[in-house]
Amino acid sequence: MLQVRTKPAAPAVAKNFSWPAPYGMNLVDTATELEPMDCLSAVNMLRGQYGLKTRSGYREWVTGLGASVRSILPFQGSASSNDKIFAAIQTGIYDCSTSTSTPGAAVYTFGTSDATSGYCEAVNWTTDAGGHFMLLADETNGYITYAEAGATWYKPVVGDFTPSSGSFDPATVRNITAWKKRIWFTTASSSLAWYTDVDAYKGNVYPFDFGPQFRHGGTLVGIWSLSVNGGLGIDDYLVALSTSGDVVVFQGFDPSSAATFILRDVWYVGQVPAGRRFVTSFGGDALVLGSLGVLPLSKLLSGALTQSEDSYASRKISPVLSQQLTTYLTTRGWEMEIHPEDKALIVLVPYSTTTPSDQWMMSLHAGAWTKASGLAMTTMKAWKTKLYFGTSGGKLCINDGDVDNNQLSGSTNAIAIQWSLLTGFSKLGTASNKRIKQIRPRFRTEGTSPQYSVNARWDLDTSDITNIVYSGTFASSAAVWDSAIWDAATWAAGIGTAGDWKGATGTGTYAALALAGASIGRTTLASFEIFYDVGGLAL
Repeated sequence: MLQVRTKPAAPAVAKNFSWPAPYGMNLVDTATELEPMDCLSAVNMLRGQYGLKTRSGYREWVTGLGASVRSILPFQGSASSNDKIFAAIQTGIYDCSTSTSTPGAAVYTFGTSDATSGYCEAVNWTTDAGGHFMLLADETNGYITYAEAGATWYKPVVGDFTPSSGSFDPATVRNITAWKKRIWFTTASSSLAWYTDVDAYKGNVYPFDFGPQFRHGGTLVGIWSLSVNGGLGIDDYLVALSTSGDVVVFQGFDPSSAATFILRDVWYVGQVPAGRRFVTSFGGDALVLGSLGVLPLSKLLSGALTQSEDSYASRKISPVLSQQLTTYLTTRGWEMEIHPEDKALIVLVPYSTTTPSDQWMMSLHAGAWTKASGLAMTTMKAWKTKLYFGTSGGKLCINDGDVDNNQLSGSTNAIAIQWSLLTGFSKLGTASNKRIKQIRPRFRTEGTSPQYSVNARWDLDTSDITNIVYSGTFASSAAVWDSAIWDAATWAAGIGTAGDWKGATGTGTYAALALAGASIGRTTLASFEIFYDVGGLAL
């Protein structure tokens, strides 16, 4: 009888591979063709010096404000002892310069309390005579000033101003900008702005109509300053934005004359979100958030097209960010701010006025985007070296440290920071079927090592990653030298490394790595090592 001999399948070939920690998310390019520095998801991790690090935690600074925090208002005085940080809620403004659970009465009570009162825009202003002021515009109550001398609050009235033509009511002011030693006022539902004399914040005011430059209609939403090196040194341009998304840029110094106040150009950035906090300074640049994404204004001045996706800093997250902007464009609460410690741009995404927001984070080191969750921000503001944020529960918090919910009463209820990552998919050099047998993440730790799980994902499986619930105990704040008790205090651990081999499951052609963890100490993912084999084909 004729026997057919079959060739045995080729033995599996064992290989190892080092997979670097990505920089940030890429939701634009093909998931199976991403560069090693791109990933599909990164939550509560941010590109830092050694890899992907966990974001900063938060601690309570002031509690008991009684309502949702709508604005944070820093004041820089003539001496550090006069520095202040205020928080505004619907009914008034509170001094939050000292950490406390009993902030006391409001230092300023709004005349009208409604759905938009407490949303304030402010600038610090120093006169040539040495007077230090904070000038703010409330969305309902208009122009209000705070003077360092006597720590006095004042609501200017019509009689404090002399308009060159028409009438000016400070109660209609909604945005304030300092530019070339003048104050510019944006008024409610108008294309008209008003500016003061040099070194003045009241007195004579002069109208300037931006309406003829608004090609898409709408009214003036605000004015900002943009520092530009035009070849003859640094100059500050004046930037006006309309509610319809027109960006108008002027150069000069004296707006009373066309010879000294020159229109540079007009661009369109798409519909802008509700509110007036969609522009932030970034070095010498300014970033604008419109329905098309986050756009550096310097790109426009250098000739970039707003229709080109490469002009936008947010290109790699544009599919999701654009959808969020479309869905929540009219919801007040969109904000952008630079985080001084995390070295990141933070973008608040408001789902509603009562639902805690999520945040996008862009690393200033790499221009790479990741997501943040678990920070129930209603508003945020950088002051000195810290990022402060308000909550809907009447708290002012500081976004620092290594755990969340570090309360004034102690760390009993502190929460570990939960983080997760899904890399891009790779065929690891061959289209053959393969099996990842073991994975080892490499961590740099500052304190307690993280708890984590890691596994392989196969062939475009992007299902949600299950969070890790931290099961350890929390020490109270680390001991301080010269005051803590030896043999009794808990001392913070130093720099270390962590990461063990973990078994993986599944087979497929394209592999990705899914990592979830929880930390109570700053943790940085540097890389993965994987051990896998490639299957042969039976003939």
